[in-house]
Amino acid sequence: MVGKQHSSDYILSAINHYKKTGNYTETCAVFDCKRQTLKRWHNKYSKRMPITRKTRKAGAYKVNNELVSFANKRIKEHPDIFIKDLLDEIRPMNIQNRHLSGCRFRIFSAPRHNTTLSNGHFMPV
Repeated sequence: MVGKQHSSDYILSAINHYKKTGNYTETCAVFDCKRQTLKRWHNKYSKRMPITRKTRKAGAYKVNNELVSFANKRIKEHPDIFIKDLLDEIRPMNIQNRHLSGCRFRIFSAPRHNTTLSNGHFMPV
C-alpha cells in the first residue's frame, strides 16, 4: 500500500520541529505523520542523504511505437486473435504482460459470436 507523498519542505519542517521539541510523538501529532516515518526522515537527514524525491522520466521504456504498430498490424491481419496468442508472439521481444498493461491497441470489429475463428476455436453466443 502506498502512503501519502510529502514535499521536501514538509519533511524539513517536521525534522526541524523534532529538533526543537525532541519528542517524536508530539511532532507526529502536529504534522500528522507516523512515528516510524519521522524517524526514517530524521535518520536520512542525519546521514546527509537527500530528502528530495527522485525524478523519473514519464512513459514506458520497453513499449515503443514499433511494438505498438506490430501489435496493431497483427490485430488487423487476424481480428479474432486472442490476447494470449498476441503476447506469445511479442514475448520473444523481451516484453512481459505488465509492460503492455497501459498500452492501447486499435481493436478492429469482427464477427465474434457463432463463428469459427481463424485459429480453429468456435465462439458460441
